[in-house]
Order: sequence, then structure tokens, then C-alpha cells
Amino acid sequence: MNGQKGDLKVNGSGSYGGGHFGSVKINGDATISGDVIADSFKVLGTVLVKGSTTADILSVWGQAEFAGTTDFKDFSIFGKTELNGNAVISSAKINGQCAINGDGAIDSNKLLGSLEVNGDYKGGSANIKGELMVEGNVSLDAFNSSGRFKINGLLNAEEININPRFANCLAKEIGGEKISIRRKNELALPFSSRGRVETDIIEGDEIYLEYTIAKTVRGTNVEIGPGCEIGLVECSGEYKVSPESTVKEKK
Repeated sequence: MNGQKGDLKVNGSGSYGGGHFGSVKINGDATISGDVIADSFKVLGTVLVKGSTTADILSVWGQAEFAGTTDFKDFSIFGKTELNGNAVISSAKINGQCAINGDGAIDSNKLLGSLEVNGDYKGGSANIKGELMVEGNVSLDAFNSSGRFKINGLLNAEEININPRFANCLAKEIGGEKISIRRKNELALPFSSRGRVETDIIEGDEIYLEYTIAKTVRGTNVEIGPGCEIGLVECSGEYKVSPESTVKEKK
């Protein structure tokens, strides 16, 4: 970024104005009252930014709250972060806790911790190994999950791969070109709980399902594997169903 005005480093506690910085490093407890533009923003302590924030690199090991809109290229969360406006993120690695109290646009998301989006979530690819909670709709190019998710709206992606190994996964509707719900337990832990997917409607071109509860499944080629409870299947191409599943009606 151009027009740098120096660095901001906080070791104690205090209040500061916004500005255009090369780097911001918070070791103590800081409140920043204005907008912030920075090349890098590192939080080891606690920070509240009352304005909007734009940074090439954000890393949070402590606790951070951003009151305005945010725009980050490299977003790494190991502590706890709250974004109280709409957020635009190029690359996210979330090992801690993150909440977006608005709409979230994340191009690439690797989620090992927890992410809560209280609006819509859109982007490129999502790799979910932790917990994802979305109040609105999810629209992505690729959605891969072996963790837990609850989506109150539509989960839509060109390619969807869900492995409900240990946790129940919920979405109001699921739509995509290629949808695969296949339960794999790589660790094979004894006495571990087994998850499943619950949704009202699944609609896609190529669909393979295991351990899924759905009212309606609609697609071109549909294969129902083991552990499914399906109300209605509408299929225009190839159709297969496992004897270990229940399909009430086929059209």
C-alpha cells in the first residue's frame, strides 16, 4: 500500500486514532477510534476498532473486535475475532473463533475452529473441518466438509462433498451440479458417534447420498447409499438405491 504514515505498536493500554499504517501490533489493550488501513495487523492482546479496517495481513492470537466493514487479504485467527460489519476476505485460516455479524465473502476458507455468519456467506472454496453456522444462504464454487455445519438457508455450490463423520449437519436446502454425501471414518475411533445430514431438498445433476434424511431428492443421476431416509426421489437418469435405505416414493 502507498502513503504509509508509520507503525502503531501498543504494549500497554490506551486509545488511538485511526490512520494509514505500515504495521499495527497490539500486545496490550487498545481502542482505535477511526478507520485503519495497514499492510499488517497483528493482535496478541485485545483490540477494538470502531471504524472500518483494511489490511493485507491480519493475525489474531488474542481477541479482536472490528465495528465497521472489513477487507483482508490474508486472515489468520488463532484467538477470538468478531467482525460487526460486512467482511471481504481473500484467504482465511480460522483455528480459533470468528463471528461475522453481516455478510461474509471469503474466496478461500480453511476452517478448523468455528465460524458464525449472521448473514449470507459467498465465495470460492470452503474446507470445513471445524464448525460452520450460517444464518442465511451459502453460495460457493466448492464446499468440502468433514466437520459440523448448520445453514438456515440454501447451501449451493458447483461441487459439494460432505463427510458427516462424527457430527450432524443441517441445511434447509442443498443444491449443486455434483453432490456427494459419503461418511468416512478415517480414524475409526471406538465408541465415536456417527453423524448424518438433514435437509428438506437436495437438487443436483449427479447425486450420491449416505446417512442422509431428506424430504425430496431431485436430480439427473441419483444413487442412494446406506443409512438414508428419503421421502421422494425425482430422477430423470440412472437411479440406484441401497437395501439399507428407505425411499417412500420414486418418480
